[in-house]
Amino acid sequence: MKSTSEAGAFWRNRFPFNAATIRRYFIWQHRWAGLLITGFLFVAGLTGTILAFDREIDEWLIPEMTHVPVQDVSAAYIVGCRRWRLGVPGVRRAGVDD
Repeated sequence: MKSTSEAGAFWRNRFPFNAATIRRYFIWQHRWAGLLITGFLFVAGLTGTILAFDREIDEWLIPEMTHVPVQDVSAAYIVGCRRWRLGVPGVRRAGVDD
């Protein structure tokens, strides 16, 4: 029967890694996995913020698209109307009847 030191030598030759080497490997792996996941979460958060403030960013970058100048309604057009009807925008028949 082999002694304990001989059995340990047998496994050391087959498995050349010691505890410190394995620990260094897992620390390295944990560090890089964390950095990759951090990068993904940063990009996801940034794009989510852009999507949340979509209208505000459009108003900031393209003010002509969101700010429409007020048009003057002439008195002659108003006098020619039989009745005025105001409604919520988006209703089918919102406007002025002639």
